[in-house]
Amino acid sequence: MPGEYSISSGSSYSSSDNDRELGEDSDEEVLLIDHSQCSSSDEDVVEEEKNCDDNNFGPWEEYGEETYFEDLDPPFRRKYKCRGLLSGLNEPIDFFNLFISDELLEDVCEKSDKYYKKYKNNTRLAKRTHKKKWNKPDLVEIRGFLGLLLSMGILKKPKLDDYWTTNPLFQTPGFGEIMSRDHFKSILRCFIFYDIENIDHYDRLYKIRSFIDHIVLTSRTLYEPEQHLTIDESMIKFNGRSRLKVYMPSKPIKFGFKVYLMTDASNSYVLNWILHEGPNESLVSLTQRITEAYENRGFIVFMDRYYTTIDVIKDLSDRGFGVFAAIQQNRIHGNKKMKESFKRLGEGESKFYLYENQKILLTCWRDSKVVQITKSWR
Repeated sequence: MPGEYSISSGSSYSSSDNDRELGEDSDEEVLLIDHSQCSSSDEDVVEEEKNCDDNNFGPWEEYGEETYFEDLDPPFRRKYKCRGLLSGLNEPIDFFNLFISDELLEDVCEKSDKYYKKYKNNTRLAKRTHKKKWNKPDLVEIRGFLGLLLSMGILKKPKLDDYWTTNPLFQTPGFGEIMSRDHFKSILRCFIFYDIENIDHYDRLYKIRSFIDHIVLTSRTLYEPEQHLTIDESMIKFNGRSRLKVYMPSKPIKFGFKVYLMTDASNSYVLNWILHEGPNESLVSLTQRITEAYENRGFIVFMDRYYTTIDVIKDLSDRGFGVFAAIQQNRIHGNKKMKESFKRLGEGESKFYLYENQKILLTCWRDSKVVQITKSWR
């Protein structure tokens, strides 16, 4: 038919391959052949090329008993398990103090005091401050303040003032002995983690960025993980107003803050986490940020299909990680013939494919539907 074209090059390509496989990075000359201008001999050549294309799976090679590849996991180098700081700790407050240290709280006191001095004439801060003159909080007061906040998360009341009521039917023992209501409110109005003289307005999390960095760094310092790591998502429940709040209908917690986590697969210890700030970051960039502290040491990363693309697997492999992950069918970079072969799988049947340079193994197995699992190694 006039206007019909097929693709010809030095090596065989499927005409249904993704266009990006034939982009500027290809060193091979690509020819467009007009079928309407072909002689009988030319048509035979085109048909031969078409048949050649039908015998492969694009960048994938079907794995059979005669196919050999060297399945080697990266060598694992572990520095230490624990630094000794976790030994001998029995009370919850001991673990709390490892993460919320005196140095962190002293820094919060300094920043909160600086905030009050700059905005003390603000109407919001000046409201009812005659009842309690501002004094820079010390470590004892700031720890008492945090303790009351944690207690309020467990024991919920309609209004803040209800925690200090003297009504014998509704009073809360301990709150008045730890801190007065007005002193608590004065600290609450000025409690911040950021430096008001050095604000990065391009960072949507600038108000808590220093706190997040401190917690993540402490988590890495206290514990060295086993070889197997897991990357996944989690939700922090939140029903208030925030531009960062998301809706996840498939999660048990449907409204809140979405968090990307990397944990030790053997015990779920959180090694790193990133709060979701928007849809603009690529999956390659996201996985680079969450794994950057553990590259080239032989760790093996397990992921679900949300994170997995061929580019992500290649990047992790180049940075010294082994990868074991589920992958969506539309991210495999396979041609039409390969995808049709998935549909012909019977229940309990499986097929295996190797990617370019035999660095990625794809397993396709049918249960109630077809499941694709990938594995890579250095």
